Order: sequence, then C-alpha cells, then structure tokens
Amino acid sequence: MSLLTAPKTDRAGSAPRVTRHARGITRGASPNGLEEQVQQLTERLRDLERFVRQLSALYEISRIVETKDKPQTIFARVMRVVRKVIPCEGGTLFLRAPEGNTLTPAFSVGRCVDPLDEVTFTLGRGLSAWVAQEKKPILLSRTRPFHVVRLNDKNSPPLVGTSRLRSFASIPLLSEGEVIGVLNLYHSQPEVFDERASYLLRIVASQVAATVERVLVYQQLQKQAVTDSLTGLANHGYFYRRLREEVHRAKRYQSPLSVLLIDVDNFKQMNDRYGHRTGDAVLQALASLLLTQLRDSDVVARYGGEEFGVLLPHTDLEPARVTAERLCETIRQTPIPRRRGCLHVSVSIGVASLPSHAQSPDVLVQKADYALYQAKSAGKDRVCVAEI
Repeated sequence: MSLLTAPKTDRAGSAPRVTRHARGITRGASPNGLEEQVQQLTERLRDLERFVRQLSALYEISRIVETKDKPQTIFARVMRVVRKVIPCEGGTLFLRAPEGNTLTPAFSVGRCVDPLDEVTFTLGRGLSAWVAQEKKPILLSRTRPFHVVRLNDKNSPPLVGTSRLRSFASIPLLSEGEVIGVLNLYHSQPEVFDERASYLLRIVASQVAATVERVLVYQQLQKQAVTDSLTGLANHGYFYRRLREEVHRAKRYQSPLSVLLIDVDNFKQMNDRYGHRTGDAVLQALASLLLTQLRDSDVVARYGGEEFGVLLPHTDLEPARVTAERLCETIRQTPIPRRRGCLHVSVSIGVASLPSHAQSPDVLVQKADYALYQAKSAGKDRVCVAEI
C-alpha cells in the first residue's frame, strides 16, 4: 500500500474501528478465513499508524516556525521532518529570489545534493526552474541511474555530480498562488516517488511552503526594523547598535576604530529650489556611492536627515582621514542625474577615532560630530579631524 493512502473508511465515511473487526474474527470463521481477517486487521493497523505519523509530521512542520531559530536551523528541522514521512536519501530546499527570476539553494541535506551547493538557477532553465516557472511538480523514476547536474552561471558546460539517482521529485512551494520556492527530493532506488505518492508530496509541500513563507516574512520584518526605507542603508538605531559592538570589540582586541559623520552641504536650499523628490534622489545616489567606495566590513548608515554615518573597523586615524578625503573628492566629482541635467553636490565630513579621541561610543560620536561642525563652519566641502 502506498505511503500516500489514507486509512480506509466504512460506508458512512468513519475511520476503521479495530474492535468491530476484532469481534468479527471470533464468529465461526474458518482457519483460512481467520488468517485472512487477521491479515486485513494488521494491514488496517499499519495504515492507521502510517496516517498518524503523517499527521504528526505535518503538525510538527507547522510548529517549527514558532521558534526564534535562525532560518538555516528552521530549514534543517523542516527537512528532517519531511524525511520522516517521505523516504528520500537527500533533498534541497530552493528559495525564489526577491526579484523573482532565479532559484537559490537555501538548505541541502544528504549525499545526493552536494553538487547543488552555491548554484543559482534561472527560471525555466533546468528541472527545478521549470517547476517554479510552470508551478507544476515533476516526478521521475528510472531503472538506470542518472546524475545530479550542476548548471553553471556562465553558460559553460554543466558539471555532472557523482551521486547516482533513480528517483527524483521536484514540487513547487506556493503561497497565495505564487511560487516562493521548490522542494527537491532524491533517492537511489526507482519507483520511490510514483503517481500514488503525489498526494502526500503536495500536502507536505503546502505545509513546507507555509512555514517558509512565515520565515521570509519574519526576515523581512527584521530587515525593515534596521533599514532606512529611502536609501536602503542601515538606520540610526542599527548604526548605534553596531557602534557599541565595534567599540567593545576594538577595546577587547586593542584594534583601532574610526567614525565618519557626513553631511550634505546646502541640502535645505537644494530641497527648496528643486523639490523634495530631487533631494530624495540625491540621498539615494550618495548612499549607493558610499557603498561602492567603502569596504564590505565597513558600516554605512543614514544617520538622520541629510547625514550619513560610517564605521571603519580596524582603521586608525590617518587611514580614516585619507578615506574621508577620498569620499569628499569622489562625491564632488560625481554628477547626480535629474530630470533636467545633473546636479553636483558636496559634503562635509567629521572624523574621530578610538583610541585617539575617545574610549566610549557616545564620546566617539560627539567628537566626530564636533569635527563635522568645524568642517561646516570652515566653509564646507572639506574634512576635519577631531582634536585630541
């Protein structure tokens, strides 16, 4: 009997009653008839046990997201539960990218999926991407083994993995009719994922999709809580949280830390003259420019209004000053496009470092802020370093 078959019901639609069948066994049945009834009863009991395990697994998946674990931990638990009810040797959970045209592995388990790590599929290219694009599952079974195929990003020939498979299932994960991911399952034996298995696969996939959707929503809310909606940079609260962390780390390991406070010159006059939409465009352009000019390890945030804050870990005072001068020059030389022509803007920057200027987060920012005030007072479009 298939894993996907629910326990048989009576004519009234009720679940089978073991006691009723047990009573029937003792009423004058022949030895052969008795053996047949015992066999039927055993089969029904196995059906019930299997059905209970499936329901328990679905409930367990729905409860996983109630924890505050990291997404990778949640996905690992989801895959463990899936493997309890669906026999598979490996599996991959793909998530659809926010822009909607690629699939990226979020979690893999089992020996069959190692070749899929760090691979991105363009929708429509490959089985998983076809499933996402068409919103239809694929079930494959072969007597002869086939390979896991890794598709390269640069249109070069595919790399063939070493894992040999005979059964493969790829099921779309749908939320309100939209694909948010794909669940792939693998097995080295044939006929594991047949048509009879499709019902349970769809039920499990719908439960996994609901869990993944809640994880993604929670991630989005967390990101919104620390992100400036206009520029996409970190917000003021996140800047201070990271500042405290970086100061603690710098003091612990006796490494330098520098802070830059950047203010857009004459921003109010520009808003009054060109409108707030142009002002917003200027802030967005400067945010992008700062990200391209600084290291991945640096923290760039919208500090407030037309001000930006930058944390430079492992950077002493002189390298921080050089960085600030380079930013000031780059911004001065970079035209910002608008509907009619381009704008040229300038910034003033205040620089302070730990341990040269302060030993605490608040004093470090105060020193940088006062240096910024001096830069504005001295004529703008310049860098000033805090006094020691």
